Amino acid sequence: MFTHETVNPQQLNQKNLPSRFQSLLINRGLKPAEALYFEGKPSISTKTKAFGYSSFAICVDVEESLISNIWLITGFDLTPSQFEIALNTLYEIGETYDLLLVDWNSLDLVDLKNYNKVRAYLRDFLSTE
Repeated sequence: MFTHETVNPQQLNQKNLPSRFQSLLINRGLKPAEALYFEGKPSISTKTKAFGYSSFAICVDVEESLISNIWLITGFDLTPSQFEIALNTLYEIGETYDLLLVDWNSLDLVDLKNYNKVRAYLRDFLSTE
């Protein structure tokens, strides 16, 4: 579960997230998470930051201002406009940072600079969630 209703900047501890990356997410319409829940329990990790909404979030592990991991949390109730935001955000991350997406469950490798591949991956990913 992902919540973002009332954002408390001290609770979020976003200060270690590189500002350029954080701006990219916020400018795409993704909201900083107030709290993260994994298996129904609040996450106590101070290195994990998340941006999105209840049906989609981009989570980021940050260690000493260095992004070490990025992963997605998705749900079945992604609206078409949220799908487009997710797609365009991932594509912009690829264009800006020259990153590949590696899905460790399916072993898919997606070049985030390839808009059509990102779209196809997201459609497949959301249909199998």
